[in-house]
Amino acid sequence: MPAPAPARPVTSQPTTTPTSALADLDGGALRWKVRTRLRAAREAAGLTQAQTATRCRWSTSKQDRIENGHTRLTWADTDVLARVLGVPDPDRRELLDLIDAADRHADPWSDVYASLRSVHRDVITAETTATRITVWALGLLPELVQAREYATATSTHTDPDRWWDLLAYRQHQAAKRGLRLDVLADETTVYRADEIQRQHLLRLHDTGRARIRIVPITARTHPGLLGGFGIYHADIGPVLHWHDANGGTLDRGVDADHAIHQRLAQLHALSQPVTEFCGTSG
Repeated sequence: MPAPAPARPVTSQPTTTPTSALADLDGGALRWKVRTRLRAAREAAGLTQAQTATRCRWSTSKQDRIENGHTRLTWADTDVLARVLGVPDPDRRELLDLIDAADRHADPWSDVYASLRSVHRDVITAETTATRITVWALGLLPELVQAREYATATSTHTDPDRWWDLLAYRQHQAAKRGLRLDVLADETTVYRADEIQRQHLLRLHDTGRARIRIVPITARTHPGLLGGFGIYHADIGPVLHWHDANGGTLDRGVDADHAIHQRLAQLHALSQPVTEFCGTSG
């Protein structure tokens, strides 16, 4: 059993300096980042939720609520979990600093995060640390290039306007960080969007905030078009998000997946700039 967790220090000054990306996140996103890292540490340790809960001296249901965002992640619980899972002290202190930072923030998006599927939350977390995102979009345009009208019309959230508030915040933070966004979309997906969305794509392309290319309908039988996906490139390595109707799945090790890189090369060779399909932004 772990030793009792020490009392939280009186000072809230961080012992490490968060990256610029983390400094811009709201409290909800910061806590999701900690949850994701703790879950990854548990999986790396080869422990089940039940085994981890026993070692932490709390219930399995609490462990599940912690990992899936159904309870507020506290400083004390983070410290206990990190110690039980053998997280190295520098990394443990960084996690505690993130919780401190979350507590200093208002938490305006916690209700929205809690309503999302876990894979969607993990995608948002990957997004916040990525330096570049490459997306092959089939059927639905990527969230980071959606205009308000398109986002609220296609949202499955119970409060589309509330969802847009979070999405607009994410888009602002991505632009602020200089996130490089490469989007490949099939022609049908673009034509299904309204004129406001198409003009929005052009503005993003023209201002350099996103590089957007369209794969024509005539190429739909090409083997490179099987399945939509996104690759989130970050310092800790890339994350692959396979798209499907249930939110998709996440995978790592895409650097070694030659099929993915071949597919991207095929798609890029077939594509044309968005200006060829949507004219020019006015």
